[in-house]
Amino acid sequence: MEIPNQAVHLVEKPDLHETAKFYRELLAEALIHIEEEFRAEGGSAYMVSGPIGSGATLQPNIDRIKNTIARLRQNGIPVLDQTRWHNSNFTDMNLVHSNELKLEEFYKPLIRSGRIKGLYMLPGWEQSSGATVEHAEATRLNLPIKYLEASDLTDPEY
Repeated sequence: MEIPNQAVHLVEKPDLHETAKFYRELLAEALIHIEEEFRAEGGSAYMVSGPIGSGATLQPNIDRIKNTIARLRQNGIPVLDQTRWHNSNFTDMNLVHSNELKLEEFYKPLIRSGRIKGLYMLPGWEQSSGATVEHAEATRLNLPIKYLEASDLTDPEY
């Protein structure tokens, strides 16, 4: 029997952050991701924390976090890009959007996991409910915290 010469389309399994129903599922994916991506650094990395917000400020703030991560990485600092698990439309993720739930079931356990070495705090973090919770958790755990200034974000040496 001859097999027809047709292109076979493989369907990749979507990342868990696209199908998760609970924040703890995202947390499990994040911990595996950190362990794999930062294996050379002992399976842990730093995290950038700052205001994200919603609506009109969301994308510029995410861009600022991503740009800061890129700059730190250029300087050899292992930094997690946690924006991969942030989605402004949580219904797309089958998750109920609850900032408190996201902090309690994802970000605080992530910081407590031993996979986060410390935080880099962006200017304005004090006005962010999420960043202040992350800061308090890191402080409670005696993790190193670096407070970035606005000038750090434009200084090519940082």
